[in-house]
Amino acid sequence: MKIKVIGTFESLVTKIEKKDKEFTTFLLKTAFLLNGKIQIRVQKNGLGSKGRSLKKYSKNYGIRRISTKRQASFRDLTWTGLMFQSLSAEVIGNKRVKMFFSGAEEASKAFFNDKLTPFFSLAPKERNFLNNELEAFVKL
Repeated sequence: MKIKVIGTFESLVTKIEKKDKEFTTFLLKTAFLLNGKIQIRVQKNGLGSKGRSLKKYSKNYGIRRISTKRQASFRDLTWTGLMFQSLSAEVIGNKRVKMFFSGAEEASKAFFNDKLTPFFSLAPKERNFLNNELEAFVKL
């Protein structure tokens, strides 16, 4: 993007052009920070994207988890840890980021669990974080 402006706006245009070049890096960095926030919300707190507790594990599955020394007091969507390890992000199209679970098996697990209790979208605190990050980025 090239903008021609004369006078006092030249430095502002230079800053805008620099920010435009840095935006892709900003998007990826912020997406990975959001991935971490989603992971903490689910694995440490057992909360879905609406701030409510995820559905409890079934009684039999809870017993199985306890027998293998895993916690069962709340749904944390963690057995091997591979699903959340596969959470990734990439810049697509014109300044957009896609967050996804890589690998068919991990994506399938995430899809199934998201149908039970939505967890793979931004909770209000995560939206606020994103807004604050964006505001800080665009400050000239």
